[in-house]
Amino acid sequence: MTKKTQSKKELLLKLGTLKLKQYPVSRFKRWMISDDDPLWKRPKKDAIVNDFYVAAFEIWRGNLICRTFYVCQCWLSKEKITQVFEVKRQLAGCTKQLTKRLYNNMGIKVWRYDDYPFYRDKSSARWTVRNEGTFNLAIISSYYLQTINENWYMLNSEEGLFRLLRQTEYKYSGFEYSTFGYHEIFNYLLKYEKHHELEMVSKMGLDYLLNTCPREIQWKRKGLDFLGIDKRDIKLFRKIRPDSIKTFNEVKDYLYKFNIISISTYNHLLLVIRIIKENPYANLNLSKYTLDYFEKQNLSTYIVRDYYRFCEELGLPMNHANKYPDDMKTKHDELQDLITIKRSEKRDQDIITRVNNDLYKYRFTNSSMLITPANSTEDLVNESKELHHCVRTYDERYAKGETNIFLIRECKEPNRPFFTLELSKDKEIMQLRGEHNCSPSETVIDFVRQWAAKYKFTGACVGKEGAIYEMG
Repeated sequence: MTKKTQSKKELLLKLGTLKLKQYPVSRFKRWMISDDDPLWKRPKKDAIVNDFYVAAFEIWRGNLICRTFYVCQCWLSKEKITQVFEVKRQLAGCTKQLTKRLYNNMGIKVWRYDDYPFYRDKSSARWTVRNEGTFNLAIISSYYLQTINENWYMLNSEEGLFRLLRQTEYKYSGFEYSTFGYHEIFNYLLKYEKHHELEMVSKMGLDYLLNTCPREIQWKRKGLDFLGIDKRDIKLFRKIRPDSIKTFNEVKDYLYKFNIISISTYNHLLLVIRIIKENPYANLNLSKYTLDYFEKQNLSTYIVRDYYRFCEELGLPMNHANKYPDDMKTKHDELQDLITIKRSEKRDQDIITRVNNDLYKYRFTNSSMLITPANSTEDLVNESKELHHCVRTYDERYAKGETNIFLIRECKEPNRPFFTLELSKDKEIMQLRGEHNCSPSETVIDFVRQWAAKYKFTGACVGKEGAIYEMG
């Protein structure tokens, strides 16, 4: 522990022994609800009506401190009560903090005043040093997640906070130039304590790198070398604001080659590089033409990836016309149809093999209806189209033998979809549905019972209650 760290800890302990000025309730009035607000409707028992936290920054012994107050408007003993309790004290540059009336609710830290009837935590009535560090005023921490606390405010204005900061040892910290929020100021100052170069980084508008790529910053180097960026590249770096120093250095030659000087064009370059890496079959070159082409197409990487994958599956040559179609989305859809046909041919072969080897023997008819296995994916698509259910999505499972699909027809109209039945591979009737997933009539159920009895099938629709599952 350094002398400075030890000194800060001693100051924090001293801060916990002091009775500092109490802010009057009127200082928090702007966030309170009025006496005639409908929220004050009197409840049957004591209850909180409105509560929030307010952070107030002050100077204490030349140090910046932050005091957090819990303000509560509630019904207590049949009276309207407004009370203010100080619940946290922080000292700039100190990794620990003081808390009071800390209530632990399922791992989430909240503050309640200790005489409130629902939260009687008498053990936390005095200031205690906590090891949580200087977690943000706006953050509620838990064991599993961090969420933004909406009901917190700041008593100081932006300029007021800056004026206070100028009265302390952190007057040259550069916080006013940073992208850090008010609630992150103590986290910022801790980083500044460790690396005074942060002032320069903030003034350059690059402090966001602390969040995007903190491990890429080499603080031990002198001058601007700690950023790992050549001096001649700083101006360009500031313009395009990359999320990664490493990535910038990897592609900077392309930045100068293609005159990329904005955030949007930089991100587009990274997108095109990603497309080239993810689609080796396309054999694309990184050129101005390629950049302009994908900018004009304005497609997601998923569409682009699928398009080149379709080209590879169909064995299309990667000439200019196939690499850069005039309308990639339209061409993608065309190839998708060809792929569907190609795949359905394979599935149809598997389906007809299953029908000929096993399912044909389950064909059945009586005087009014017939039942037969589906012979192709086209059968399933037509069934879905006419009956408005989703049996078409069962084609792959049917082809693989994971389930069985049978078509029920009226003998007078053998080509018109009537009802669809799913039979599991264990020979259990799973679904029996008609148009718009309607339930079968007694006539259809009787027919299915006859069929099931002949081949000793089981299933819900064999019983009196009829089918209980839908096609989708």
